[in-house]
Amino acid sequence: MGQTAAAILNYQQLEKQILDKEFSPVYLFHGTENYFIDKAIQLIDKHCLPEEEKSFNQTILYGESNKLNEVIESAKRYPMMSEYHLVIVKDAKKILQSKNAKEIELLISYLENPLNSTILVLGHLNGKMDARSKLFKALAKHSTMKSDAMRDYEVKSFVDYWLKKEAKNMDSNAIDLLVDYVGLDLYAIENELKKLYTAKGEKIITIKDVDEIVGFNRQYSVFELQKALGTKNFNKSIQIAHHMGNNAKSAADFIPSIGALNGYFEKVLKAQDLLRDQKNSSDIAKQIGVNPYFVGDYVQAAKSYKQSQLKNAFEQILMADMKCKGMHRGNQTNTEVWVDMVLRILQN
Repeated sequence: MGQTAAAILNYQQLEKQILDKEFSPVYLFHGTENYFIDKAIQLIDKHCLPEEEKSFNQTILYGESNKLNEVIESAKRYPMMSEYHLVIVKDAKKILQSKNAKEIELLISYLENPLNSTILVLGHLNGKMDARSKLFKALAKHSTMKSDAMRDYEVKSFVDYWLKKEAKNMDSNAIDLLVDYVGLDLYAIENELKKLYTAKGEKIITIKDVDEIVGFNRQYSVFELQKALGTKNFNKSIQIAHHMGNNAKSAADFIPSIGALNGYFEKVLKAQDLLRDQKNSSDIAKQIGVNPYFVGDYVQAAKSYKQSQLKNAFEQILMADMKCKGMHRGNQTNTEVWVDMVLRILQN
């Protein structure tokens, strides 16, 4: 089992409180890993109110279409024939970053003395709040859950967590292969796990099952992009980059793939050092933390790239990361950002 990610531990703590009916009048869910923010909102939605009470006592608002004063007004409304009025603000980032100082002060004022009959849930996706801000300090007096993006060595613990929760079994090598195929996107991992157990029933999932079912549709995945970059296959790399860019709903969709690419080149760099020390493939696989099934790809990439080229790859990935977060991108589209990064990695 891999190191358990903080996002999982934070969610499990929240889950226990909700299942024990220990509700807070205010919740803030924020961070760079949206999966557990969405799950936390679903958890409260499911357990706070009976279905028959939701029509009168549940209000759903959206950061893109509702104003902060509407959130405050909803929070101040009393429940009708129910213990609680549940107010859920989905994608609350825009609202919580409002430049309207008066509205922010009104929210802080409410947070200082919230209605005990209201449960206000704020889902701040795609980034954590500034812990130095006055608003965050007011929110922190209530219940907050931070959901940080997982590093590659933590993602296996997410698979372990999901399997335990669903009472499923999977071979450890199959877990390694699944993560290698899918990358760091927790939604995609969960989707592939569901596909595996739909196809294979209650049996223990093996490495063969993962290769057969998950590997079949990975033609345009970040995993295949890594392989194409590792062999310096220019045409295939650009083709995959175009496909990934055209199918991204927003720049934030690239963040998990950027993390995966950075982790990939870190392993390639480490493999270079191990090759210089004349380590064999088995030792390299163990020390860089990849399945022996894939170590040949990393060894080939380590031989294909000079250290200066790897340094350039890290620089291009960092630049793409900043562009996806709104910095230095000018008028570039999501696809242009992604393709430009791949071009610059290959042309150095």
